[in-house]
Amino acid sequence: VLAGGSVSDFLGLPYVTVCFFPPTILDASVPQTIFPWAYRNGHLALVRNRMANALICAMLRPVFSEINRARSSWNLPLIRTSDETNSRLAMISQMPESFDFPRGIRNPHLFYTGPFRDIDSRKKQPFPWERLNGRPLVYASLGTVRNKTPRIFQLIAEACAPLDVQLVIALGGGSLTPEDLGSLPGDPVVVHYAPQIELLQKAFLTITHAGLNTTLESLAEGVPIIAVPVADDQPGVAARIKWSGVGQVIHPRNLTVNTLRSALQEIFHDERYRHAAQGMKLRIGIMDGASAAAEIAENVLGLVSVRSDRS
Repeated sequence: VLAGGSVSDFLGLPYVTVCFFPPTILDASVPQTIFPWAYRNGHLALVRNRMANALICAMLRPVFSEINRARSSWNLPLIRTSDETNSRLAMISQMPESFDFPRGIRNPHLFYTGPFRDIDSRKKQPFPWERLNGRPLVYASLGTVRNKTPRIFQLIAEACAPLDVQLVIALGGGSLTPEDLGSLPGDPVVVHYAPQIELLQKAFLTITHAGLNTTLESLAEGVPIIAVPVADDQPGVAARIKWSGVGQVIHPRNLTVNTLRSALQEIFHDERYRHAAQGMKLRIGIMDGASAAAEIAENVLGLVSVRSDRS
């Protein structure tokens, strides 16, 4: 991903950056998405964020060295930071701006379009709809990659079992199968892969690893969230879930039956979470993310073409 812009520069092609995670701009007013830090606007937070940005650049230095080796051979200017790997025409984020932390300096090349949703194009997934019993539905999904630990699903089932809810567990289509989980407390519906949007349209709450796709699809249906972030951009997405008031966050090391059940009960009994999620649903509902992203790309690339013709 970091090298894509260099290839475009070598070929003389304009390009845009599309973010399937919170925008990774070295903005000291906002913590980077790999950190679980809450949003703060004081001096200490700025210092913390600057130090984190410097750490990220140091960690990426070996990658920059490889990229710069190629750029040097192509007679291109060398890059020093991750910001220089992003498009200088447009960075398109599928988050709604209301879900992101407030940024101290608005980057003129950063565009928030909302989720890239195309429900009709998704392959229909089988599901035992007849097993749904009408109780409030809790949908649990830990994505398609970092979801290979049966114990966490067992813990989710134990937390939900004594509550008046029906749990649906989606295993993400990976190596873990429903048979691997065995018999679970409360007899949840467990499927290898789920029709996620259709289930979210019926769900009362989502338990997720805080991957951005599942998070945005939950909010697009007005469903509050309990996030258990594992890695990658998930800590930053989880921090935004808490900041925007649409859910609760439990760090994996603090995840127990009791902490999860307590979070479930809090969201069930405190209407503020549902109101916040419904508000996000309304804002997402007026967005057409994919069309907006395409229009932005066409506009900025069209401007480049006009400038080229004039020169």
